[in-house]
Formats: sequence, structure tokens, C-alpha cells
Amino acid sequence: MTLGPLLSEYGEFAPIELDEPILYFGFNPTTIVDILDESRSEIVRFSSGRVMAVDKYVLLDSVVELPPIFKIPQTRRNTTYVNEAFVTKVRDTGLTGFRFDLLFER
Repeated sequence: MTLGPLLSEYGEFAPIELDEPILYFGFNPTTIVDILDESRSEIVRFSSGRVMAVDKYVLLDSVVELPPIFKIPQTRRNTTYVNEAFVTKVRDTGLTGFRFDLLFER
């Protein structure tokens, strides 16, 4: 697994059973980090107060480093985030099928 060593401590791998000679794995990120400054970010909420979407991400000033792959409490059900090291590794190894959107810059 090309990304296995980079990801192994941040989630769990599960084999995907297919009738093919190639072995596939799914990855579920289990690392959740609270990095979003909700007071400075632009957040759309449901009437219940839960987060529907984040239109503008602003990190907490205390954030120094991000894990390679993670989720945040506000969107953990539907969004996975990665850091620059992860993007670089994917590009350097020639893996395809990824789409990365830049959410914030330092």
C-alpha cells in the first residue's frame, strides 16, 4: 500500500472483497481534531444548530500542525480533510482519482 505507512495511525483499513486478482482496501479516518475557529469561519447551520456546511474555513490560532488525514467535529459525518504532506505524497507516487480543494492558507 503506497499510502499505508502515512495513514496507518490515523484510521483503519478494511479489505474490499471483489472477484478480482487485485486486493482493494477502504480507509476510514478515525482521527478527529478540533481546529475550526467557528467565530471567524462562515458556517451554514440547520435549524437545529448543527453544521450544514462550512463556506469559509478559519483555523484556530493555536493550530500548529495537522495530521495527514483527519476529520473535524463539525463535519465528521461527511468530510475528510488532508494536509499538504498527504497531497504531496499522492502526487509524488502518481496515484489518481483524488480531487483536492484548498480550504485555507497560512
